[in-house]
Amino acid sequence: MKINSLGFIIIAAIILLFVRLGGTSVFQVAEARNSQCAYEMMTTGDMITPTFNGILRTDKPALEYYAMIAAYKLFGKDEGSARFFSGVCGLIVIISTFFFVRKHATTSAAWWSAFILLSSMHTIVQFRLATPDPYLILCHVLSLYCFIEGFTSRQFKWYALMYILLGLGIFAKGPVALALPGLTMVLYLLFTKQFTLKNIVRLQPWFGVLLIALFCVPWYYLVHVRTGGAWTRGFFFEHNVGRFDEPVDNHGGLFIITFLFVILGMFPFSAFFIRVGKYVWQNRKTNHFLLFNFIAFWVVVGFYFFSSTRLLNYTTPAYPFFAIMIGCWLADRLPVFSFKNIKPELLIICILTMILPLGIYTWAVNTEPVDNVSWIAFPLLVFTVGGIAALVYARQNISKALRVIGCTYMVATLLVFAWLFPALDSQTPMEKHKQFIGAADNVVAYQNFNDAFVYYTKHPIPLITDIDSLAAYINTHNNAVVISKSKQFKTLDSLPSIKLYSKDMDLFSVSYSAIYIKSK
Repeated sequence: MKINSLGFIIIAAIILLFVRLGGTSVFQVAEARNSQCAYEMMTTGDMITPTFNGILRTDKPALEYYAMIAAYKLFGKDEGSARFFSGVCGLIVIISTFFFVRKHATTSAAWWSAFILLSSMHTIVQFRLATPDPYLILCHVLSLYCFIEGFTSRQFKWYALMYILLGLGIFAKGPVALALPGLTMVLYLLFTKQFTLKNIVRLQPWFGVLLIALFCVPWYYLVHVRTGGAWTRGFFFEHNVGRFDEPVDNHGGLFIITFLFVILGMFPFSAFFIRVGKYVWQNRKTNHFLLFNFIAFWVVVGFYFFSSTRLLNYTTPAYPFFAIMIGCWLADRLPVFSFKNIKPELLIICILTMILPLGIYTWAVNTEPVDNVSWIAFPLLVFTVGGIAALVYARQNISKALRVIGCTYMVATLLVFAWLFPALDSQTPMEKHKQFIGAADNVVAYQNFNDAFVYYTKHPIPLITDIDSLAAYINTHNNAVVISKSKQFKTLDSLPSIKLYSKDMDLFSVSYSAIYIKSK
């Protein structure tokens, strides 16, 4: 099989998205809450009201929960099932991007666009998580692809599919799934001077409103009624307006961080962003396809410039459009490129790639609990080998050098998920103690705890906030198990009725998760 074939793209995507998909625990807070929320809806039979640990969860709408429930019924409840349809979303986005670009640009541009997405480790990470983001990305990106298909072909079936995807996007993550694609469409029509009554009529927005509503309004209405408006208030005001107005969990920072997140997330090919931006801008009047992707990219990035809460995953819907711009630029310019033409960016990519293992090793040996598995840096010497090989090829064949870089990142991504991340996960409190917690009948949390523990118990975990109530619980429950999360546990250590069973540092955190058992 040739590397520049669709077959390579499909096989690489399947491997990167699904190999050892359930190889790690759901130690990440968002994954734990989402996965358990779906399980609670399934076991209680209440397919309207989302709950986590028995308490109403207002963070997200229900599309991802329904997908997880379907996977649980097909494969059973485990980490891989919770993430399965996230991987399916990724596969659809990557393959759709290939066909979309091939139709509106060239086969070479299509291949490079898909290849660049596969080379981005963060893209693969996003589609391997049990979160709503994969569903949002799918609906956001494909709705805009359908818009262009409908606009160029004048076939309403594409607009109908676009409206369905917009409705599902709202069902996945709320109004942002309509606002950003909608703004992209309006700006594209304005910039291309095609915002006319005739084109608006062709969109049949009155029918579109009905289609969008059909796929999201029924559940929003039912959950509003079922919870007496509590879910509606929590979701729209706290998790939408609130996140935009104020940073959540200290995830703030300067507006430029949003753009830097994209550069980091799409590395290594994002290193060419200046040349790509210049190329797109120069061709904006003659190439409306490039202009569309440029607008789609900046609508997402620009929107989060103004948001007070800034997270790396917020800008991921922009990734496919960024990849398309880079892919079109490479397909057009590679035949005339020499090493000298892109020497600065190529040197940056290769040098950073070569020294990555050193940076990872330095981080590992100085970070608890990763210091126990600091050897994970050594398999990543594939970065160093790939960087050196790319530099050697660069003087002879730029295209081959870039393919070596991309394949290096794909191999590293596969190593991370198939081998290294499970090794990291072995150091987490959940992986170490999930069987113990799962077998315990009387588990209680004190003040704060890692939400992932709920996923591995057979029942909700009561949360007690004062020490007197905790002491009373311990005295009235046989074999009581107390879990807590903090930097220190002086209060729990002072209780004579319990003793420390374990204390482990949470991964990517400054806090410990401690487990106490009842003293004999």
